[in-house]
Amino acid sequence: MPIDDLLADFVHWNGRDTTTVPPLLFGDRGVSGRYRDLSLHSAFQPLVSAATLDAVAHEALLRACDGSGQAIPPPAAFAIPETPAEVVYFDRLCRMLHVLNFVNQDNGSGTLYLNVSGRHLLGVGEGDHGKTFETLLSCCGIGPERIVLE
Repeated sequence: MPIDDLLADFVHWNGRDTTTVPPLLFGDRGVSGRYRDLSLHSAFQPLVSAATLDAVAHEALLRACDGSGQAIPPPAAFAIPETPAEVVYFDRLCRMLHVLNFVNQDNGSGTLYLNVSGRHLLGVGEGDHGKTFETLLSCCGIGPERIVLE
C-alpha cells in the first residue's frame, strides 16, 4: 500500500468526515495533526548512551493544544476518544504523526520509542492488527527493529 493510500485512510473514519480539516498537515515545521478541536504535535526526548553521551534513541511525546491554544496533557488528550473505534483511530493517528516527524529528524539509524494507549489495545480486534503501522514503517524506510512500543 503506497503512503498516499495510507494517509487517505485517515480522511474518512468511523462515519465522520475529516475533509474540512485534514487529520495530518504537512508544513515547513514538520507534520502536525488534528483531532476534533485538538492540534497535535510531536516532541522527541533523546535517550542518551551513558558511555558516549550520544543520543541513541528518541521517545516520541505527544503535545496537544485545544482550539484556544491551551496545552492539554497527553493523558487528557487520550481520554477524549469515546468509542473503541475512535480510540484505535486516535492512537494510530498519533503514532503516524510521530513516525513522519521522526523520519524528518533522524539520521537513519536511531531507535524510536512510542507509547501505545492501553485503551487502544483493548479496542483492536483479531486479524490484521499492526498492518497499518507496518505499512507506515515500510513506506518511511524504517525497519521494525528500530521501533520500541511502550
